[in-house]
Parts: sequence; structure tokens; C-alpha cells
Amino acid sequence: MPRIRPLRTKEEIAKVPQDQPVTIALEPEGTVEIETPEAASPEVREKQERPVKKQAPAEDDEKVSLRKQLEEMRKASDLQVAQMNQQIQEAQRYARESEERFHNSYYQAQDAEYQAILNAISAAEGEAEGAQEIIARASEANDPKAMAEASRKLARAESRLAQLEDGKASLEAQRTREAAQAKAARERPQQQQPSQPQTPEQFIDQMPNLLPSQRDWLKSHPETVTNTNKNLRLQGAHAEAVDLNMQPGTQKYFDHLEMRMGYKKPPQEEGEEDMEDESSQIVSAPPSRQATSPASGRPTTTKITLTPEQREVARLSGISEIDYARGLQKLNDIKANGGYQ
Repeated sequence: MPRIRPLRTKEEIAKVPQDQPVTIALEPEGTVEIETPEAASPEVREKQERPVKKQAPAEDDEKVSLRKQLEEMRKASDLQVAQMNQQIQEAQRYARESEERFHNSYYQAQDAEYQAILNAISAAEGEAEGAQEIIARASEANDPKAMAEASRKLARAESRLAQLEDGKASLEAQRTREAAQAKAARERPQQQQPSQPQTPEQFIDQMPNLLPSQRDWLKSHPETVTNTNKNLRLQGAHAEAVDLNMQPGTQKYFDHLEMRMGYKKPPQEEGEEDMEDESSQIVSAPPSRQATSPASGRPTTTKITLTPEQREVARLSGISEIDYARGLQKLNDIKANGGYQ
């Protein structure tokens, strides 16, 4: 039966199925060596004995997807705000133009009316003067009939002239009053009544299409409404819950929101707590002495075999199987020295 070579790297370990045990070769002080059929040169040994730098774990697809969703929601919100601002500006411009057209038409009609009164006054004055001349000539000619007719014309002209003068005075007074009001409006500072700031609870009560339980949850976490970043995170968590077929208003739905918002820690999986306790004891234990090879004088390699259950515990704890094996090695050393019962 061929001898199974102990594994030394994470890549080699990852190739072994999860339901199979693995034998890991641990080098002292975290140094990992790769076995080769022939003796390695000093340069190769130096390169192999260098500490392996751990790469930062890549973000999982779920976080990347959530970040993309939040970014798309932020862009959509910014676009909606820009469109609303543009619509408001267009409405204000249209209102100003309509007001200007109204004022122009109003003043043009007012000017036309005033000019018509002036023309009528001029005509009435001319008619009155003509009647007076007729009366003078009829008096010299001793023509009572002509004098009577001219007197009636003079009376009608003076009556119409009095009415026109009253209309002119009324129109001039109205124009003076409107000019004074416009001047006062321009000179008077814009004094706006300070609006009472709206509380988060009032804002939440005005939000449509919310269940009573959702309103209560928002009122207990008002920062998700007042803080823009947290509001975007909440929208992303809500969208994710809906995608996972969670019914809004249920306890499962609110638990998902609170875990995504950081208000509640996710539940620990089975075996994780025991592994944390074991890891804390392993880290605090003093380093044990390593046996040395009589031929080379270097510390010998320790072989640790992990069962499929131990490999699963390492995966759930978020540590590599090499680190888990090294922790078991330290624990065995402590037990061998009588430091752990």
C-alpha cells in the first residue's frame, strides 16, 4: 500500500473532498515546506521557508450584490431629485411668464381706457366751446330758438365732461394706489413665518403603504429615516428580504432587517462557540518545545490528521485547516505537559 504524503498547503488540502480526513504536516513557527523528490537547493529552501503572506479574503457575492443595489438606488434617487427640481424650475418659470403677460395685458388695457377718457374729455370740451360760440352769436342776432338749442348742447357737454373727469380721477387714483403697493412690496423684506420642524414620527406617519408594525419599527429606529446612508441600507435590506420571499411585517422579516442594519448579531452556528473557546485556550497557551532531528539538528515536522468533522468545524469557524491543525498541536502539547485536564 503506497504511503500517503502529508499535505502542507491550503491548495493541496482544498483538493481533498470535505467528507475525507486529511493529514497535515506542520512546520515549527508557522513555516511551510514543500516536499520535492530531490534535495532542494539553498535558494529554494530559503524561498520555501519564508512566511506565507495571507491574502485578504475577497468580498462575497452577496455583499457585492448588495453594494450594487444600494448604488443603483442612490443613482435612481439622485435622478428623481434632479427631475423634480427641473420640474419645479419649469413651473416657476411658467408662473413668472404668465404673471408678466397678465400684468402687461392689464396695464395695456388700463392705458387704453385712460387714453379713451382723455379723448372723450377733449371732445366734450370742444362741444362745450362750440355751444358757447353759438349762444353768443344767437344773442347778438336776437335768435331765441338758436340760443335755446345751443344751451341744451352746452348742458349735455358739461354733464358728459363732469362724468369723464370723475372717471379720469378714479383711474388715476387706482393707478397711483397700485404703484404704491408694488413699490411697498419690492421694498418690504420677505418675512416668512418660520415653519415648525417636522419630527421623524410625523414624517413616518405620513409615509404611505406601510403596515402598522413597519411604522412602529421605523419609530423605534428613527435614524433609518433621518440618516441618508442608513436609509439606503434599509432599502437594500428590504429589497433583499422581499427577494428571499420574506413577508413584510413578520418577525422573520424584522430579524433580517436588524441583522443587515447591525442591530442584531446573526445566530451562531452549531459548534462555533466551542471552537471559539478552544481557540482562545490555544492562543493563550505557551509555545512547546519541538523535537529536533539528530541528522540535521532542525525541528522535526509534526503530522496532524483532521477528521471530516474537524474540517467542518474549521470551516464554520472561518479559519484555515492548517491553523486548526496547528491549534490541535498546541493543545496536545499542553496536555502532554500536564497543563490541561
